[in-house]
Amino acid sequence: SIDMNNETYITESTDCARGLATHARALMAATAEATGEKVEDARKQVASALERGKEFFGDVQTKVIHDVKEVEVSARHHPYKTLGLAVGLGAMIGILLVQLSGGNHHSQAKPA
Repeated sequence: SIDMNNETYITESTDCARGLATHARALMAATAEATGEKVEDARKQVASALERGKEFFGDVQTKVIHDVKEVEVSARHHPYKTLGLAVGLGAMIGILLVQLSGGNHHSQAKPA
């Protein structure tokens, strides 16, 4: 099953996208009485963007859920490979962080 953190992230992302869409629809409703070519063009662009965003977000959400499930299944079937990958990745990140922080900081004893 999907980890609770992933579910929380997906839920929060969905809520955020829905909130943005709600605000955009409210803006469109508030400008419904406004006239003029520029206002009409802006309303059409907002409506189009809302539709594209809805489709895109749905596709992304579906792919993320699928990918998370696939990783979970792979990790269960290959626990030692998963552990080795995690250790190797952790070591690489550690080495990268040491290099980014200025390289070697070995303290050397100064002669007295």
